[in-house]
Parts: sequence; C-alpha cells; structure tokens
Amino acid sequence: MAFPVFLIDVLKTRLQIRTMPPTPSAATQVRWARQLRYFSFHPSPGGHGDCPETLSASIAYSGIDELLSLFVRMGRPLSRLPEGATVPVHGKTYTGDEWSALKHPITAWPDYEDPRIGPLLGIECVVSITGNKIAIYLSGGKDRDFWSVSETDYINAQAIERAFDELGITPMAADLAIDRASE
Repeated sequence: MAFPVFLIDVLKTRLQIRTMPPTPSAATQVRWARQLRYFSFHPSPGGHGDCPETLSASIAYSGIDELLSLFVRMGRPLSRLPEGATVPVHGKTYTGDEWSALKHPITAWPDYEDPRIGPLLGIECVVSITGNKIAIYLSGGKDRDFWSVSETDYINAQAIERAFDELGITPMAADLAIDRASE
C-alpha cells in the first residue's frame, strides 16, 4: 500500500521544521545589526548541512604574548599541550569519541591547546584562533540548538560586548549587512 501524497508532504514538512530552524526575522536581524557593535549575524547559506547560523565577533592580536594576555583577561587562560599529547593526524578518520579524546593544538601556536567550545566571559561559545585573530561564535544559547541563533544569543553578545568594554578589549568592528546610517 502506498502512502497518500498529502501524508508524505506532511512528513516532509515536519522533518524540515525539526532539522531547519527558522532564521530570525528581517526586523530582528536589522535590530541586532543596529544595536551590536562587535558581533554580527551570519545566516546559514542554506543547502549546507555544516553551516550553522552564528553571531560572531573577532579580536585582532599581534603575537603569542598578547594572545595569552587576552585569554587571561577573558577568564579562560590558554593551556599548554601536555608532553606527548595525542593530536589529530591530517587525513586520518576518527570516530566521534576518538575525536573528542584528542588534544587540538592552535595551528599558529601548536604548543597551546585550542580552546574550541566552552565558556568565555561566563558565556558558552565557540572560539577559533588563527595567527592574528580570535573569532568568537555564539549560537544555541536558548536551547543548545547550535544550528540557530536566538534572542538569547543576542543578549549574550551584548553581555560579552559590555565585558569587552570593561576589560579594555577592542574587537574589530562588526561586519554589518545593515547600513546604520539609514536609521
């Protein structure tokens, strides 16, 4: 017996609702862009299962000493990799458990462990470090659905921006899709 066409459409719609959370409205995105100074909203480009929505900010730094100082000030000192730590090998496949057990060095500073996911200034986020920039990504603050950004993530971004100001940390200006001059 075949499924009725309408039932297949209902199932497809329910599956999409569960796997593709709604993007914040255009009005919400404009409000966020106008009120955030360092964070900007980056929607998922769509059609890609590995590109979540994020609010992101970046901090430029000029060397390892400044990098270490910034992380101390943000309450999450970087750790040196333990002697003989098992690190990922490029081209090797790992199970999820194996990958989680590995130590991940910062590419530009391989003596230090990449902070990746965890609290920064008391707020759960993803951190990525390159040779001259720290990128901070927020998503999933409301319900741990890291594929979508919510009002909770916006509030967290505001809290981090206030903390940056209090600590004298000056991130790079937000990459804005909205022209603030048009307010």
